[in-house]
Amino acid sequence: MKYINRIITVLLILGVIFAALYYIPIGRDVKISMPCVIWDKNDPTVGEPEGIAIKGRYYDYLIKDDRFIGSVIVSEVNDYEEEVEMKVRVSKHHGMKRASLYYYSRVHRNIVDLGSLYTQDEFDSMLIFLSGEGTGIDLWKDKVVSAPATTIEEAVAIAEAMNFA
Repeated sequence: MKYINRIITVLLILGVIFAALYYIPIGRDVKISMPCVIWDKNDPTVGEPEGIAIKGRYYDYLIKDDRFIGSVIVSEVNDYEEEVEMKVRVSKHHGMKRASLYYYSRVHRNIVDLGSLYTQDEFDSMLIFLSGEGTGIDLWKDKVVSAPATTIEEAVAIAEAMNFA
């Protein structure tokens, strides 16, 4: 009878530890500004230098997918009046973290799909593949944002380092 009580106690403790690892995140504030380059996925020789700002809170879960609640602002892509908060799930994808970028447009009154963001070490270097869907702007279709980069060569090098070029 003693062994059964011990086994039940150990199982309960393990269950509480697992639940804590699953549900309780390690949160940190993110406030990053860096240069970026917007370039065409089909013609990686021409790019425009811009700026990117990321601000929000990153929740790092040990077992399930991470979450980022905040904003990703690319100076030329986001319209200033459309600067809104987004909530994205950051999933692990081939050794990198991937997030689909959506936001609610107050002007168009719909959810806009901006594209996908890939990052290695929580926004140290990143690629954003812009879809242009839902915005009515084909200007951003097939565009890529690489950061931190100031030239097209650095932008393409980031894509190659992340195995996307």
